[in-house]
This record gives sequence, structure tokens and C-alpha cells, in this order.
Amino acid sequence: PTNNITVMRKLLLFCSIICLSFCMMSCASESKNEEEEIVVEEATRYYVKYVVSTYYIQAEGVMINDKGEQIAFSGNGEYVFGPVKKGFKAYMKINNANKKTAGQILVSINQEPFTLKVSRQSYDENIELSYTIE
Repeated sequence: PTNNITVMRKLLLFCSIICLSFCMMSCASESKNEEEEIVVEEATRYYVKYVVSTYYIQAEGVMINDKGEQIAFSGNGEYVFGPVKKGFKAYMKINNANKKTAGQILVSINQEPFTLKVSRQSYDENIELSYTIE
């Protein structure tokens, strides 16, 4: 009878160790996943690109930079600002639009290729574009 009790104790101890090991592995993987999610969220960066193209005359206007300030520009070109946070409102106004002038706002997330968000073309009117990063 004492031999059976000793075997049962060893078996119970073995089962307890196995259960405890599974619990610790499960807790460790959950906390690791939470840490990875936090890192991914903190690393999200948005970049804004303004594109101006016009023919015959120089376009002039204003755009919002990554600090939220209005800055003036003149001529054709691509202007990239960032990183900016979610909720950033990109804005561009082109004056002296004449002879087919186009404006675009594009957004990139974490150095991915830029995606066109808003575009407008005009022949004789000023162009005003805005886009809020959501």
C-alpha cells in the first residue's frame, strides 16, 4: 500500500509540474504579444506628399507642413513632410492656376509607397485640396 501512495505522489507531482509549465508558457506568450502590439502602434508614421504641376506659368500657393504651419511655395514640384500623426489635416491651395494646373495630396504609412488621397485639376480657377489622415 505505501508503494502505491509513493507512485501516486510522484504522478501527482509530475502532473502539477506539467500544468505549471503550460501556464507559464501561456502567460509569457500573451505578454509578448501585448508588447509587440504596443511597438507596432508606436512605430506607425504617416508622411504627406503634395504634388503641384502646371504648364506655362508658375503656380503659387500655400500648404501645411508637418508642424501644422502654413508655408508658401512657388512652381512645380513635390513636397514631402513627416512624420505626422493620425488626425493630421493636409491642406494645399494653388493660386494662379492657368493652362491645366493640377494638385495632389498623397499619404504614406511607415515608408510604404505613397497613395493618392485627393486630386484636382483646373484650367482657370484656384485649386484648394484637403485630406485628414484617419
